[in-house]
Amino acid sequence: MATARTHRVSKVVLLENLTGDWPSELALERSEADLVFNDRAGFNLTVAVVLLNELEPKPLRPHMAGTWLARREFKVSPEVDETSFSPEPLTNEIREYFGLPTGVLRYVSVEGVLDEESLSDAVRVYLDEEVLNLLLARPNDSAAVQMQIELAVQATESVAAAIAKELFNGAVPSAEALEPAPAARRFYENLARTLDVDLADVLELAANQLPTLRAQLEAVFGMQAATATALKEK
Repeated sequence: MATARTHRVSKVVLLENLTGDWPSELALERSEADLVFNDRAGFNLTVAVVLLNELEPKPLRPHMAGTWLARREFKVSPEVDETSFSPEPLTNEIREYFGLPTGVLRYVSVEGVLDEESLSDAVRVYLDEEVLNLLLARPNDSAAVQMQIELAVQATESVAAAIAKELFNGAVPSAEALEPAPAARRFYENLARTLDVDLADVLELAANQLPTLRAQLEAVFGMQAATATALKEK
């Protein structure tokens, strides 16, 4: 059974009787559980041996059908990417907590960005609960793809701006200022590779040229093509 970490969806991907010799490797069909296997936060894989039929009761021997005889869990995670953040439901309670108006679609919260070892612990990306459920149900629809790109652009821009504000505070941005904040440095280095520019250029964009940074992000993430496709299919 595979369980997505973000989407909170589980799927039995293989169900077989234990008879005869078993191979040392098994191939799982990714398409059988797209929502689980495509979770950007990874998934948990549970392997269990379950008693299928009721047995005659005997001392020290399981006999009830459904008893788990053995169980092992494996955690599967993608390579850490400091520029990707999975969305969470933007509920009324969260809107109230952040003082957001009714009807807001998305919100990016960045707190303690210089104190965490991983930026995923400091960044929360929220998307309206109803819209998020629709997106998760049909993630490959053109409108859903466009929405995911927009979220990625907004989240990346917000994090880049928040780090720059805390680190530089109006001063000339420099790579040396990133030394006390390794997670922030990894974020900017990954972003520089994504945009195919130097680290110094990314720091300048984040500190002083946010509109240009957003334009660069939209270009590299394919915003124009995704938006055009979504509009053509309506």
